Amino acid sequence: SHLSSGEEMRKRYGWTLSKDQESGIRYSIAKESFSAYVPTPYNGELPYGLIVWVDAGDSGNPPLEWHPILDRYRLIWIGALNSGNERNSLTRYGLAIDAVENMKKLYLLEPKRIYISGISGGGRVSSRLALSYPDVFTGGGLYLIGCNYYRNLPTPDKKVFPGFWPKPKKELLTLAKKNRFVLLTGSQDFNQAQTKLVYDAYLQDEFSQTLYIEIPEMEHTLPSLEWVEKAILFLDQSVRESAERYYQQAHYYEEKKQFGEALKAYYIASCEGFAQAFAEDSMKKVQELKPYYEEKIKKIQVQMEQGSLKEAQVALKELQKEYAPFAQEEMALLMKTIQSKLAKKK
Repeated sequence: SHLSSGEEMRKRYGWTLSKDQESGIRYSIAKESFSAYVPTPYNGELPYGLIVWVDAGDSGNPPLEWHPILDRYRLIWIGALNSGNERNSLTRYGLAIDAVENMKKLYLLEPKRIYISGISGGGRVSSRLALSYPDVFTGGGLYLIGCNYYRNLPTPDKKVFPGFWPKPKKELLTLAKKNRFVLLTGSQDFNQAQTKLVYDAYLQDEFSQTLYIEIPEMEHTLPSLEWVEKAILFLDQSVRESAERYYQQAHYYEEKKQFGEALKAYYIASCEGFAQAFAEDSMKKVQELKPYYEEKIKKIQVQMEQGSLKEAQVALKELQKEYAPFAQEEMALLMKTIQSKLAKKK
């Protein structure tokens, strides 16, 4: 991906890289390996969220006990292998970014739920990427027992935790402030003091959707499942609340017999309302209202068969406005077919 290139990193971070540093970033994605976990219920009909993992060691696997949480909250997992603390940091950046771009090609992803996460040194990498690539990691980040901040943070004993981004791009920070972040540590974690300072800086700099979790008696280790679930629920909170609003709107549109708007709202509610009771009802409503959409698609197909391609194109554009994002891939494919037939006529 061009987003993982040295040139793009220079633009974002304002760096001047030496030839040695530039060569340190370069890698062949074809020679890299990743570990992925895709929940069993995934079938491509509903979009799932994505967690991109950066490990402190060379594993990319999710802990086995996390699988039920990933299943419940519709989260696909991807982590680069051999991307631990011993690897060049900029290469670790690139592999995480490339993971997103390639997973988008393989799976139907929820655009608002792409998260970066990591542990210890991987948490530090995650905290840098979450702020400098908010257009890639659109949901925010979960940093476990390790994180950094973009500006220097003085400590009470007159030391300084150095920032990673001396010349931050204002537009990227503004975008990042719309996302959600969880900083998780333990009361006995040697990174606890820095994590708390970073959290205070987030709030001071108006990253208002930020949660600090300090687990009593926990040392520098992986947190238990209940704390991981609490973190994920916080990250997903905005999406869940939005889904409930769409569900209420869908009822209104259905009562008004505005079936296109109703189907669209029910579809979004079913996509974003995972693990909530109304999500199942929303999907049932989608199936009930789907015939209205299918009838209009059939009319467009008849127009195509009759050679009325311009009329079919206009009708399909109106249908896309009325029903997207429902069945957007199907409509996009049909539009390509119409455009191809029109091009052959010229």
